[in-house]
Amino acid sequence: MSKLVSYTQFDLGYPPWTLDFDPYNRGYLVIGGGGGEGQKEVANRLTLLDVSSRHSVERVAELATNVEEDCPVSLGVLSTKDGLYAYVGLNSGAADRKKGINNHFRTFRVDFPAKAKSKTGKPSPGNIASVSQTSLFSPSFCQSDEQGAFQRLLRLSPAKGQTSASKRIGAIASSLSKDSEIVIFNATTASPSNSDVIQRIRPLQNAEANDIDIIESAEGDFKVAFCTQTEVYVSSIGYDFSKRKRKNPQEEPKSVFSVPIPDVFQQPGRPRLRSLRFLTPEQILLLTNRGSQSELLVLRIYADGLDADVVLHKQLPKRMAAAVSLDVCRLNADVVTGARQIIVAIAGQSQHVELYTLDYSGPYKDSISTFSLYSDLRAVHNMAMKKVVLEPFQPPSLAGTASSSKKKQDTVSTPGRLPVRLASISLSNMVVIETLSLQPLNPRKPGSRYVLSKGNNLSRAIGKYSNLTVLGFVLVISLLLLQSFLNAQTAGENPSLQFLPQNLQNYLTSFSQRADKLSDSSIQKVEEVVDQYVHSQVVGRLRDFLHVRQHSSFSPEAENKAIIVQAPEAGSGKLSTEVHADSTELLKEHAQAKKWEELSESQQQRWKQHLIDAGEWAESQGETVLKGIFFSELAGAVGQAAAEAFAGG
Repeated sequence: MSKLVSYTQFDLGYPPWTLDFDPYNRGYLVIGGGGGEGQKEVANRLTLLDVSSRHSVERVAELATNVEEDCPVSLGVLSTKDGLYAYVGLNSGAADRKKGINNHFRTFRVDFPAKAKSKTGKPSPGNIASVSQTSLFSPSFCQSDEQGAFQRLLRLSPAKGQTSASKRIGAIASSLSKDSEIVIFNATTASPSNSDVIQRIRPLQNAEANDIDIIESAEGDFKVAFCTQTEVYVSSIGYDFSKRKRKNPQEEPKSVFSVPIPDVFQQPGRPRLRSLRFLTPEQILLLTNRGSQSELLVLRIYADGLDADVVLHKQLPKRMAAAVSLDVCRLNADVVTGARQIIVAIAGQSQHVELYTLDYSGPYKDSISTFSLYSDLRAVHNMAMKKVVLEPFQPPSLAGTASSSKKKQDTVSTPGRLPVRLASISLSNMVVIETLSLQPLNPRKPGSRYVLSKGNNLSRAIGKYSNLTVLGFVLVISLLLLQSFLNAQTAGENPSLQFLPQNLQNYLTSFSQRADKLSDSSIQKVEEVVDQYVHSQVVGRLRDFLHVRQHSSFSPEAENKAIIVQAPEAGSGKLSTEVHADSTELLKEHAQAKKWEELSESQQQRWKQHLIDAGEWAESQGETVLKGIFFSELAGAVGQAAAEAFAGG
């Protein structure tokens, strides 16, 4: 698991159903949910969270929606200078629906807390207020009250630069309606109406859309993809925002992929499409479920009107069970090659989240790499997960950095590490925020593209010494075998050496003599390091072990394990955590280690700061989870031992 992931959690006080990030990395998250119509004990709410801190979450605004109406179930946000507009799928109350009225599409204005203090001396709080409500679906939707029709999906096209922030389109899809429908609309206004509808799509055989995604391939040129249980459809839409009308004739979506029906010799059951996301305008990521097994597919669309091909498969671990949600974050592209990295997040029924990366080569080669596992986040929630969302990434703007002065130009560089957040929700009323660390691929290159950080200096050092250990072991064995071979030549047991050129014979003889001088103590040191490497204790992240300790499902044997956390090395903020079989064995290796409750108050405060800085613990978890854990001020013992052994010290 990556060491550059930290998380914090927040209890909303109500079951969340939908969420979306501020698209401009200002550190805000909007969440909607509640108990539904008539559930007075569990209010229906929209909440604005400040998630800009890696270590805490703050509720900065909240609105209780009408308890006589449904709770928010789908959500998308548009950016404004000082806040957001939130489009929300929220059904009217039963009394209105019986009259054929269902204003399912709502808009709320979300104001961020003011940075400057008000006249009272306190920061002005955030605010959420209703703006408008309407119905964008066809009249038959409002006549489907007995079926429980609702606006299940809402998806907006990705936000781009600040200058085109409002030039977006959106899509909504109905569920349990008499007539299944997808509506594409112009999302440049706070209150979209039927005059903003660009296209209405009626899926074949009245099939419901399981997921929708939109990508903008060029200014005003969009592709919309949606999937039913077994089919993937793609439609191209050109839209002139200034004239507020289509640029191309309306066309029906084309089916580009159908899930194959297995033959009688294959595993029974046809996979079902759960979700999809565009990776590029020509490549779509699909998430499929077949029973409790899930799979990722990369679909390549070669040309409009032609079937697409699956070019990449990734079977998800069985521990994930059936997947429930998928999202991607497309990082910024290289300005020359167009290459970029894409982060993929999948949530499973088992409360696990898997994070992968894909590397896109750029339009010249137009290829996608294989999936690379970045992090396996286990037991993120303790109840069924509903949704996982990645924060959109907007690269730092270099506007204004250009200068006619060469000296100033030489100092222009891309900013350092930046966060991108992942939020997940479950029926436990909890939202969990994971913070991923991004770094520029070429820090000295202005406008460098960003990638997920690979790890910290300590982990790289340990990996380096581990590799050296294995190589050293192989070298020792090779030397011993070579020495035996050369001795055999000297004894005349094998005349093959005489067929070698004389200069090579002389070199091997000299090498043999040097090998004889390899001291027994040096060999012993190498063997000790190899043994330590092969038989090392379990190493991981403290936050993961805390997850295990906080859940009642782990075994008594796991409870008896002893955990030790070692202080960071000089110049590094990263901690090393090991699990030993028992405390007796641990104290033999770490005599200076002390349990949390044995530390002085000043030591505990210092360790708290270490843990928070490293993203291993949050204050909201309390100190109880730290009791019984050993803490040692001696760091880097494994790496130092390996280094000294190879140095012959």
